[in-house]
Amino acid sequence: MQIMYSSPGYQLIYRGKIFNALVTRQRTAKLNELMPEKVPLDLSQFLISPMPGLLMKVCVDEGQSIKAGEELAIVEAMKMENSLRATKDVKIKSILASEGANLAVDQKILEFED
Repeated sequence: MQIMYSSPGYQLIYRGKIFNALVTRQRTAKLNELMPEKVPLDLSQFLISPMPGLLMKVCVDEGQSIKAGEELAIVEAMKMENSLRATKDVKIKSILASEGANLAVDQKILEFED
């Protein structure tokens, strides 16, 4: 068994399984049970900007089918052009950002169909 401190509790590793243990006062433990669990958003149906920058070019059209590895968009950041490519075969549902737009980190550029 391996025990490591992991703020705010401990991580226990036993026979390849990982357990997280939160060690608190009884009152804190009761309040912690009442906290809602935040479920992360499913962003798998979107092309997201990995960095802040300028959207130089959108290389696809709405309704177009794309194969894995094809170029979707070009983002310029720190005077370098970054090619964003498809990781799987997709069909473009909608274009959410226009060429010349200033993008923030994690801003949606394209939406894919299911």
